[in-house]
Amino acid sequence: MLITTIFDKNGSDNNNIVNRLTNDKVNNKFLSEMLNVSKPAITKSIKKLLAKGLVVESHNEFNKREVNYSLTQEGKKLSYIHDELHEKAVKKYEEVLKVFDNDEMAVIVEFLNRSIEELKKEEDGLND
Repeated sequence: MLITTIFDKNGSDNNNIVNRLTNDKVNNKFLSEMLNVSKPAITKSIKKLLAKGLVVESHNEFNKREVNYSLTQEGKKLSYIHDELHEKAVKKYEEVLKVFDNDEMAVIVEFLNRSIEELKKEEDGLND
């Protein structure tokens, strides 16, 4: 669904990382590639998740330099709650948007994309 795609692409890094960690043990490189986020940004988010006790790290038994991450029980609970809330939000958005035809939806999507780009520019300006 279009709405799911829009919101999945632009969610917060921490939530996206938690969702990817539900799959299995993953490393920084995997998360960076899957989320299209820089490795330093992944590291920053992982440190926050580690500090909150939502993620644990372990070393790959074959490559001791490689660090893998997985969710703690608390992290799994948070992931479940996040998934439930996300599903409810998507259903609500679909309900609200079903009254629009394809042309109107195209305008809405264009508006959202432009808004996101402007917010990113503003955020980049604040980080300089």
